[in-house]
Amino acid sequence: AILLVNINVDTLSVNRKIKVNGECMGIARINEGLIVTYVNPAKVEMISMTGQLLQTLVSEDRGKYLFAWPWYVTTSPNQQCIYISNFENETNDNVNCIGLDGKVKARYPYQNYWLRDTRGLVVDKRGKVFVCGYGSNNLHLLTPDLKKAKIVLQQDTYTFLRRRRGLLSRRDIQEKPVCI
Repeated sequence: AILLVNINVDTLSVNRKIKVNGECMGIARINEGLIVTYVNPAKVEMISMTGQLLQTLVSEDRGKYLFAWPWYVTTSPNQQCIYISNFENETNDNVNCIGLDGKVKARYPYQNYWLRDTRGLVVDKRGKVFVCGYGSNNLHLLTPDLKKAKIVLQQDTYTFLRRRRGLLSRRDIQEKPVCI
């Protein structure tokens, strides 16, 4: 289920609950709806704020399922691209940029040890993508087209990065969606 909660200075209150069909893993607001990633079954959906299925964004690419474990999700500032991290195994994961038409626009494969096991994904107001590597203990900065820009933080320099799971990007909206 997804809880829509109101966050005030010192209180948190549930506004409403949306039933979903699957184990919700990641969630992001887009236009007047939500993008939801699921791990059981593995899928990505766009739903309305009432839970109505609007679109299954991606399920296959060239006859192969695109996602094994679609975890984290965020959108570009203009909300024309949906970024999704996908965990497959220790050495074969990726971050995808999916258009609203469900087509893959770009893919950042990390088939090496420089970025492993993503556990956080945010986009800044300029469209730069930050990816937190839980298994590689670092933070990557990617361009909007998912070309690797650079590693901006790594564990040997910053000990607080050890096994980071998430990143936060603040957007001033009253109602925040939460997967439960």
